[in-house]
Amino acid sequence: MELVTNNPPHSSDTSGVKVMDFYGNLKNHLLKQVQTDINRLNTAYKDSEVLDTDIEHFSDLMKQQKLSIIAFNEQVRSRHTLLKTALDGVQ
Repeated sequence: MELVTNNPPHSSDTSGVKVMDFYGNLKNHLLKQVQTDINRLNTAYKDSEVLDTDIEHFSDLMKQQKLSIIAFNEQVRSRHTLLKTALDGVQ
């Protein structure tokens, strides 16, 4: 599963707007990924035929959901850490 479909711009890219757009939209992208994975998991859980016949598929959906949540939480944590570092530097 690929959590992020767009690659961040290279450091040689001189347009700072693209860099800000990527990192600004990353949280929204990860949140959408979490919601999509949760919906897929809930759909598979409610469909008893899927659970009975394809437990491996259900297991893969659970892994995708967990990885999406971890990626989202890590992005929020790292953004908070950067903000805290910037504020500590100003003081």
